[in-house]
Amino acid sequence: MKIILSVSVFCAVLLSSGIGYAQDKAAMLAGIWKISNENSHLPMEAKYLNYGKGNSLTSDQFKRLQASLDSREYVFSNDGFFKVDWEYGENSYQDEGKWHIDDNSKLQIHTGDTHLVYTIEFIEKDILLMIPEGQEKGQVKRFVLIKQ
Repeated sequence: MKIILSVSVFCAVLLSSGIGYAQDKAAMLAGIWKISNENSHLPMEAKYLNYGKGNSLTSDQFKRLQASLDSREYVFSNDGFFKVDWEYGENSYQDEGKWHIDDNSKLQIHTGDTHLVYTIEFIEKDILLMIPEGQEKGQVKRFVLIKQ
């Protein structure tokens, strides 16, 4: 009986520490973030080889893409609201939805009919590495966000 009780207590402590860790990550993530200007979205696989229909981006397209990434601002609210603003060329864009940290400490973002999953790692308190999961070839492989 003591063994069963000990195992039950151990499992409860282990489970609650995992929940606490996800809650800590969520608390750290809440706020406004911008993509770092310093090698944040590298490696990009030689200027997005095989991007889209198998064509590499031209130098001008690549520069516009980099400018678009650099313009992005991510807002993670404490209540689970998510918003991202960015520019591409002369146009401004915005998307919004919900976010949460799941039981596996993965960042889940839902916007409209899009569901994105990221592995996240806090390099420092205000510096976040985001690695998209389930991505297709040609997308940004990872990027670093700086808390504003």
